[in-house]
Amino acid sequence: MNAIDNAGFTAHQVYLKVSAWCTYQDRCYLEVEKKLAIYQLDEETCYQIITKLREENFINEERFARSFAGGKFRMKHWGKQKISAHLKARQIGSRLITEAIAEEIPDDDYRDALKNILASKLQERKAEPKPIALLKAKQFAMNKGYELWLIADVLAEMEPKKKSNLF
Repeated sequence: MNAIDNAGFTAHQVYLKVSAWCTYQDRCYLEVEKKLAIYQLDEETCYQIITKLREENFINEERFARSFAGGKFRMKHWGKQKISAHLKARQIGSRLITEAIAEEIPDDDYRDALKNILASKLQERKAEPKPIALLKAKQFAMNKGYELWLIADVLAEMEPKKKSNLF
């Protein structure tokens, strides 16, 4: 859909379209601004629409950050680093990012998700030499946004314990 297709909409029509779009899924200000740019409205009208959307709670950055963080973790099993980077790219404040991640991603669930990702990746690569399989599993988890120190910790936890010959 390009800007020419949308010429001729009134501010009220655009407001109704964008409010319906925001109702379907939480949106951040940046996404709404990009959406409004399609309609070729003047800056003042865009500002008024965004203000009204905010006042009527169609746009709420805190709610957006929480739903984004929780959704990406539960549905795509993204790690905290990737979620944080995507929220920063949407110009969400650091405080909101930190709070959203802390509220929406319990530490135990986070660790379990990483453990499942690593176990699955190692199972897929069981035919490969162990060092290569471990490297690929680490790289996959890092690309998902998990912290290297946590990946190392979980992998060490997954290793079978060697029996001591002392007793």
